Amino acid sequence: MTRLSPRQARFVTEYLKSDNATQAAIAAGYGAANADVTAARLLQRRQVREALDAAKGDLFALFRQEAYANLKTLVAIRDDPEAPASVRLRAAQDLLDRAGYKPTDHVETTTSVAFTQEQNTKEMNTLLEALGFQPLGAMPENAEG
Repeated sequence: MTRLSPRQARFVTEYLKSDNATQAAIAAGYGAANADVTAARLLQRRQVREALDAAKGDLFALFRQEAYANLKTLVAIRDDPEAPASVRLRAAQDLLDRAGYKPTDHVETTTSVAFTQEQNTKEMNTLLEALGFQPLGAMPENAEG
């Protein structure tokens, strides 16, 4: 692999921080007026892409190590008989969440249904009759007309 120039190496470092190639080019000392073009050219260079890929691989490896260490911490808390029950329970819940057993969040939806006056009256009359009441608009049997 070809070595990177100091500015290219700085570009790689800044790009990993911000994930913004134009800003990384400016921070690396390239001209701001054409930073977007410079950044695009830098990202096309094989040695810059290789350096980015290698650095990302290193970051992912570090992340895996940190994740494993944090997992071990949660297990230790869960299994610590000296820890308060609420703390042990929370550690157990976190372990389950990370294993894919997180309960679904409550989802609330609102539905609006529009009925015509005729539909409303029919629905209401059906309900009233089912409950043993006179339908709307019906005359009671003993009413005089």
